[in-house]
Formats: sequence, structure tokens, C-alpha cells
Amino acid sequence: QATEKRLQADLRSLGVPVPALQSLENMDRVMRECLIQREEMQNKPRRQCMLQVAYKDPDIGGKIGHLAYVEDDDIARVLSWHMASDMDCVVTVTTAKAKEVYRQSNGLQQVLPLDSIYCRTIPDPNKPLPHCRGGNRGYHPPGHPVYARSLLRFQSHADACQTVFGMLLGETVILDTLDDANAYRMEVVKVTHCPTLLTRTGDRIRSNGKFGGIQNRAPSLDRLRGIVFGQPLSTDDDRLCQKTEKIKELRQVVLKFAQAKEELSAHEQRLHSAELLRQRQECTQKETELRRLEQQIGLSPSSVSTINRRSASATAAAAASTPSRSPSTRSRRPPPSSSDSPLAKRRRT
Repeated sequence: QATEKRLQADLRSLGVPVPALQSLENMDRVMRECLIQREEMQNKPRRQCMLQVAYKDPDIGGKIGHLAYVEDDDIARVLSWHMASDMDCVVTVTTAKAKEVYRQSNGLQQVLPLDSIYCRTIPDPNKPLPHCRGGNRGYHPPGHPVYARSLLRFQSHADACQTVFGMLLGETVILDTLDDANAYRMEVVKVTHCPTLLTRTGDRIRSNGKFGGIQNRAPSLDRLRGIVFGQPLSTDDDRLCQKTEKIKELRQVVLKFAQAKEELSAHEQRLHSAELLRQRQECTQKETELRRLEQQIGLSPSSVSTINRRSASATAAAAASTPSRSPSTRSRRPPPSSSDSPLAKRRRT
């Protein structure tokens, strides 16, 4: 019951009305609806990375363009353009595998082995933004600044992906517009070094302060020719998946409870069955006959138990008094003396 209540509370938090789950038929119906919605959601057109997929291998993580997903189109556009030279790079677990991929491609494939990354230079994910350093926490910059790496979503190998993108993006910050980025940089350089700044409108201010020109302006998504981070499934897909799993668990709990209830009912029926009642009556009759026989021979239950105890104690005492005869302690007959020999008897006669 406690597990059932907990699952019902979880389903309520996910927006599932609990009265609609009072029967197994309703649970199956809700599960079918969730599966249909997930299938429709997955079949909707989404932004996808069109790079050729790296061949599957336990020591190959994949290409950088396939490792991360970005929800917003503007963020995906400027990040994909900013990392254009890295998108086709294959991430491997070991340097040996990276060399193998390099040789197979005749030196044309970029590779990045994870075991060659110096992790101490990777920024801490919880590190405050540059404008919060140096005690300047009272400054509230416009443009909603945020670390670029925090806008990436990983579907697998999250730790390795955070290492890779933390190294490639570093402390790159994204803001709304170019004016917001310039104002932010002017405030940050008063107290510390300012990293590269990107904007949602597609502009870039390098860490040295340089901006403007086609070199610092992202093209449209169409001109990126599919070399762009893919779009993840909606958060509604995660909620539908959670609903399905919770309903499955609740269904199993309800089935086990119903099975236990049926077993209890069957056991109670056996306890009140005619066969068991007949056996009880026979047992009662035999007990009554035994008491009648004891009364006829003049024995009470207490005297019978006393006799049994005395018999048991006598048997134990007899067993204790009987000495054990071993070969070492066996009595031997004394040897005959010379006076008892046949020659001595003749001389006496």
C-alpha cells in the first residue's frame, strides 16, 4: 500500500489523474496514449546534424557534432558556427584508437583522444561568471549572460562530453545582443580577463576584444549545410517516458496485491472447507476416546507424564552404571602356577 501511494503521488505530480488509474484497463489505456504521443513527437521534423556518423566502436565516442544537442535555433546557429572547425572531429577514448582512425583515413580525419586532455585546465562547471569575480556581485548585466557549455544537452557519455566541450569552449559566454556583449566586456575587464563572447543574434567578440566583419558574424542555419548541433527531443518526451515507467510500476504493484488477496481468500476458504472441518471433528473424537481410556485404567494425564519421566530417568541411570569394556581394560586370567601342573600332582600322589 505504501508503494502504491508513493507511485500515485508521483503520477499526480506528472499530471496524471489518479482516479483514471483505478483499474488495469484504465492503466493500459493511459499507457497506450503516452506511447502514441511519444511516437508522434519523435516523428516530428527536428534539426539534425548531417555529418557522417563515425563507425561504432567501444573506444570511439563519436563526432563532436553528434555528441551534443541544443534546444534553441539561435544558440545552435552561433555555437555550430563558432565550433565549425571542431564539429567533424572524432572523439576517442585512447590515443591508440585515435592513431588507428587517423591511419585509416590517410590523415584526413581529425581525432581527439580523451586520455590526452589535461583536465586541470577545464573550467569548473559551478564557477561563477566573470562579472561575479573580484567582489563585483552587485552588478547585474543586461543580456542574460550564461556559459555556452551550460546550454548543451548530452544524451550519453555525459562526463566525457563535459570534459570535451569544457576544453573546447572554455569560459565562452553567450548574451542577447552585440551591445549587451560590449557593455559586459567593458565591465568585466575592470576586474579580470574577459573570455570570448557570443550573442544570440550571431555576433562574436573575441577574447582580445576584436569584433565585426564577416569573420565574426555567423551565417544563417541554411548556409551551415547541416554542420549544426541537432535539436533534442522536447521535455514533454521525458515526462511521457516517466509517466509510462511509473504506470508500469503501479500496474505491477496492483497485480501483486490482487494476487496476494486471491491467495489469502483461497487460504481462508481452505480453513473453512468441509474436509478440514471433518479432520478437526475426527481429531476431537480421538482425543475424547483417549481420555476415556485413561479414566478406565485409572490414569490421569499427570500420572501418565510422571510414569514417563520415571521410566526415562531409570533408563538413563542404567546406562550410566554399566561400565564400558575396552581392550586395554579387559580383565586377564592369571597364569597357572607350578604347583598346579600335572607333574606336581603325580609326585604328591
